[in-house]
Amino acid sequence: MAFSTHFEIKLWDILTNKCIRTLYDAESNSNLRPTCLELSKVGNLMVGINNGRIKMFNLKAPYECLIDFKATENKVTCIRTLLISGKHLTTSLKDNKIKLWSNLDDLKINFEKIFVCQVPVNVDGDKKKLKRSL
Repeated sequence: MAFSTHFEIKLWDILTNKCIRTLYDAESNSNLRPTCLELSKVGNLMVGINNGRIKMFNLKAPYECLIDFKATENKVTCIRTLLISGKHLTTSLKDNKIKLWSNLDDLKINFEKIFVCQVPVNVDGDKKKLKRSL
């Protein structure tokens, strides 16, 4: 199980209730603070960062960071994995855009589309109208 505090992401063994490893430590730097967590289709941990980056960690030893890339100019507020395709949606509240990514589990970063929201993105799950941007 992965758990995020304001500045750290820790991996815990739920059978022993012990911390296995600290996967990420922002060292009190608010720009590097984790903002959201999501599992990829093959079980890697994806982390949205306050500075607009996405990191993906292997949850099996040696627990290394597999991918680190800039997804947006603003903080990543949400990451969701589409279960059938394994593609990923990311959002940022400040730019009202939802981005579609693929091939992250293959350690490739493939940006596919931007959906521009006609109304502000709401992380509470309200339905919003989307308009595809070319």
